[in-house]
Amino acid sequence: RQRQMCIRDRAFMAGLQSAGMAATGKHYPGHGQVAPDSHKELPIDERNYAQLDRDLQPFKALIAAGLPSVMMAHIQYPAIDRLPASLSRHWVTDRLRGEYGFKGAVFTDDLSMGGAAAMGSYTDRASLALEAGCDMLPVCNYREGVIELLDGLRQSQQPSGSQQRVGALRGTAKTFQPAQPQSIWQQAHNAMSTLLDIA
Repeated sequence: RQRQMCIRDRAFMAGLQSAGMAATGKHYPGHGQVAPDSHKELPIDERNYAQLDRDLQPFKALIAAGLPSVMMAHIQYPAIDRLPASLSRHWVTDRLRGEYGFKGAVFTDDLSMGGAAAMGSYTDRASLALEAGCDMLPVCNYREGVIELLDGLRQSQQPSGSQQRVGALRGTAKTFQPAQPQSIWQQAHNAMSTLLDIA
């Protein structure tokens, strides 16, 4: 079943790319074993790195296939690091970029979420995300947080290569065409139908 999911995920990524869009894998390293909602609080996952392996496999497969961007999870893994993965140099720089060789853009999850609020002010959260190696720092639906972040980070440096990684996500100029009349859509539909019958 995991192999089928990896095939499906790679096909979805290729489909987005063929339409001129960049895929984002999320939420790394995985939301699969926590019940709390990271929009409201910081979930804690007590598993160690070996126990997380199953959650990490889809990310590894997509990175090997050229995944252009990843969004981090606001989840703390205390057996591995004291910081949430979204703000952790261990997870972003050492594991994602170092161990997996990921070359694409890294998004932290929304810094206005409760899972990030545990780490201090908007400036504190953004500083940790930049130090971790994140390229994009979304602050959604909270104008005051955006203003605080912009005022507080005027002297901050982007991670090396950040502008190029983010620039690579820009869409390509393509003319939109409805998908269903296209033969590639028909082939994908038939392949998915076969997979669903197997499952």
